[in-house]
Amino acid sequence: MSENRTVIVDRTAPEIELTSPGNGTNSPLPFLDYGFVIREDYITPADNCSLFVNDLSRGRLAVVDNTLLPSNNPYTWFIGCEDYAGNVGFSPSWTVYYDIIAPVLSPPVIDLITTSGMRVSWLVDGVNNSVYYGINQSALTIVQREAVRSMTPALTLTGLTEGTTYFVIAESCDQFGLCSNSSVVNATTVSSPPGGSSSSGGGGGRRSSLDEVEEILVCTENWSCGDWSSCVDRQQSRICSDVNSCGTEERKPIESRSCTVPVVDTVNVPVEPSVSSPELATEENQLPPGVGQAVGLFNQLKANGKTVVAGAAVISALSGLAIWQRKSMFKSVQRFWNWKDVRVQKEEELIKEKLREKGFLK
Repeated sequence: MSENRTVIVDRTAPEIELTSPGNGTNSPLPFLDYGFVIREDYITPADNCSLFVNDLSRGRLAVVDNTLLPSNNPYTWFIGCEDYAGNVGFSPSWTVYYDIIAPVLSPPVIDLITTSGMRVSWLVDGVNNSVYYGINQSALTIVQREAVRSMTPALTLTGLTEGTTYFVIAESCDQFGLCSNSSVVNATTVSSPPGGSSSSGGGGGRRSSLDEVEEILVCTENWSCGDWSSCVDRQQSRICSDVNSCGTEERKPIESRSCTVPVVDTVNVPVEPSVSSPELATEENQLPPGVGQAVGLFNQLKANGKTVVAGAAVISALSGLAIWQRKSMFKSVQRFWNWKDVRVQKEEELIKEKLREKGFLK
């Protein structure tokens, strides 16, 4: 007697579709019920399906460990099943959060303070950031929200009143609405300087403080000198002082110079001291012998005051010289007058040069 039997050839893996918890959602509880649908007739889910979390198997559904730990990061999960024929199938991967941790903020920092604004910045692991502020610490009703989500928020407050203290609280929230607030910090806006800022145009406006400082720092020397002293030991001196008392000597005139007392060619005509010149000194030291003797006699007689006797002595001396040195005397006297003309000419040039330095001549 025969018996009918049915043979099924199954080479198709199970198809699995996830249903809950929703992809990307946050679970308020650590114990999750993972829902899915199997498109397979030859399978027992409790015995033939397993849960995988973060690529690690949590075991068969009959004895699954579905406990999650709080975290700001998502968990990845999927289901894998094996049918009676040994075909294995896996579902797509979904994410789920068990996030009960509020964001952690660093203390806010206030900088870039001006007369009408300031910047508030901090670090946080949240994504939605705001600043609450006001002049009353117990009523911070003004809010400034971040336009672009960031974990390093920096919000600029504008439209503030100068010279005013503002109290600030930073707030950060995660994507599931868990929020944390910072402690209260405060800062005072900058006050405008007294009198306001000066104008640089318009003609005759208030002078800037920089101009006043420059005027104090810049001093023009104004020297005033006394008369030159008498020529003593071939030196003359004078005293010069700065009328403006600048304390510098960049334009200070000379206070000493060399000088000579020129030889006088007549008995009764005094000659003022003059600035020495190398050429004149050379010529003065090289007077002809006869002329030098005559001039020396005149000076000696003048000093003694014996005019009559000196005159006779001079005449006698000159007569003696004329007898034995007539030709030499004539040449010497001629050289003396030539030397005098050169000296006068050089002194005139020196005087003109001084007048040019003072601006009296061009």
